[in-house]
Amino acid sequence: MSYRRLKLCLISPNLYSPEMPARPAVTEIYGNYLPSFGHEVRWISPCLETKEIKMIKFNQVTIHLVPFYKHSSILGQIVNFVRYYINEYNLLLKICNTEKYDLIQVRNDVFAALIAIYIKKRYNIPFVFQYSFPKEVFKFEKNRKYYRYLLSYLFGMVQASIQKHVLKKADFVFPISKWMESELIEDGYPKSKMMPLPMGVNPELFNINTDSSKIRERYCLTDSTVLLYVGTMDKLRLLDPIIHAFSHVHEVNPNIKLLMVGDGNDRLHLEELSTELGISKDIIFTGQVSYFDIPYFISASNICLSPMSPLKINKVSSPTKLFEYMVMGKPVVANEEIPEQKEVIEESGAGVLVKFQPQSFAYGILELLNDPKSSQVMGENGYKWVIKNRSYECMARQVETIYLELLKSYCNHD
Repeated sequence: MSYRRLKLCLISPNLYSPEMPARPAVTEIYGNYLPSFGHEVRWISPCLETKEIKMIKFNQVTIHLVPFYKHSSILGQIVNFVRYYINEYNLLLKICNTEKYDLIQVRNDVFAALIAIYIKKRYNIPFVFQYSFPKEVFKFEKNRKYYRYLLSYLFGMVQASIQKHVLKKADFVFPISKWMESELIEDGYPKSKMMPLPMGVNPELFNINTDSSKIRERYCLTDSTVLLYVGTMDKLRLLDPIIHAFSHVHEVNPNIKLLMVGDGNDRLHLEELSTELGISKDIIFTGQVSYFDIPYFISASNICLSPMSPLKINKVSSPTKLFEYMVMGKPVVANEEIPEQKEVIEESGAGVLVKFQPQSFAYGILELLNDPKSSQVMGENGYKWVIKNRSYECMARQVETIYLELLKSYCNHD
């Protein structure tokens, strides 16, 4: 069979920014590798910084930016919500009327997926849904005011109902992990139309030889042992155990620092907790950094931490930071309540597994500190495993194969 050049339209729910156009998986697979294989990729993203639909280029990808407005009032949010999806619907009709696409894919956004289902019927093209538990379903957990809690809860229930319809109508589904796939199978969705598409990493960006000197100099880390956490500091992350664990480790090894890289609605609390424990001078909160600078922070560290609170949403997730740490040859301390972390660490030998508790994390960190040779071997193991199993280039090839098989069966069915 001759090689087929595909035309793919991707709808992303993530806000566009010039530094990071979309989530790493989208940027790498759909913004880098699939276009480099010769496929034409066009994607649609919300954007806060434009007041009209705008078309830009990213690498070889055409991106349509749809205006997205934030508003403090409930009524304003509803108006902006409706306006956004009307604009997205009109844009998709214009795109599909102008050019023939082979398939349309939506990442997590169930409302955009309803539009995609209509496009599928109107233009007779397959619809693929990439599913990693939409964050919006869990917004009600964060709201304290009763009326906002109730509205968010109801909104989440509506989304969950639509999501069932979307999963049923999709021609193929990419769940984010095999544990999520198992849940979908239990709910009655056929395994034959699913393939887990977990998080991965680009070894060229997260290069094991990245220079660490600029970060160590910037934060005066020259002679210190450095622990690192990279990620959102959100209340649902429940990161208190990491601060307490560092406090225990600091008592044993005063010449140690903790880099907390990222930002979120729990950062102030974590900073206050550090002050209460008397360790604030040895914990560095960097704030939000560019995704492209993260390799420098990882390179500057000795041990990396992958704490994930054992909530349901995390138990079926795929932790990006774990693979970013591993591909840069760093030993990892990760909690075992997250199935993918447990499986990857056991299979690769890239670090130690602990409980999601302060004392357990502290013991895990001290185990690595007390055995530098084993820690080095763990880092080497992690690098080898990720290169073999979680390179985005390899994953893009798997996605490409699924698309070609889907189109072949779709044509035969028609």
